[in-house]
Amino acid sequence: MKKTESGSHPRLCMPTLRGAGLLALSACLTLVGCQRPTQSLPAAPIFSMPPKVLPITTVAVSEPSAETEPPLFQPFAGSKIIYFQRGSAQLDAQARMILDRQAEWLLLHPAVTATLRGHADLFGGRARQFAIGEMRATAMRSYLVARGVSPDQLSVTSLGKQMPITTVRDEASQRRNRRGETIFSEIKQNNER
Repeated sequence: MKKTESGSHPRLCMPTLRGAGLLALSACLTLVGCQRPTQSLPAAPIFSMPPKVLPITTVAVSEPSAETEPPLFQPFAGSKIIYFQRGSAQLDAQARMILDRQAEWLLLHPAVTATLRGHADLFGGRARQFAIGEMRATAMRSYLVARGVSPDQLSVTSLGKQMPITTVRDEASQRRNRRGETIFSEIKQNNER
């Protein structure tokens, strides 16, 4: 090894990063040792209030009329939910069978309106999942309209990944989030039709 003009070793002449790092570390440790000890906070106050006694009132409940309560859907048509493959809005045979029963029921009850909700799994960006949810709800609507249901009875909405059934992020669990739901919203009055 060559020596410098002063005769010392070249590594000893230049300040090293290791030395600067050790100096910074010792300065930090010195500052940490000088900190004030933490002080405990006083206990939170406890308020006690006497319980408020509310008077008991009776409310008259009227029986729902046949014109404002939707007829029973479940016993006739079965499921309100269909499932989709990942990233798809294609209706499989099981989904078409469920939608056929829904179409029959809606044709028997033309005063009932329904909202078709499209849902998506948690495996994608928010905008993409909203788009997939809308495609799923639109596919359901198109199928029901093709079966004779009035387009005026149906509205479409996408919830994307906003209302998951499960938040477990494995394929088996997320399969349940890829769904379309039929929600019966109201009964139109006879004078509106």
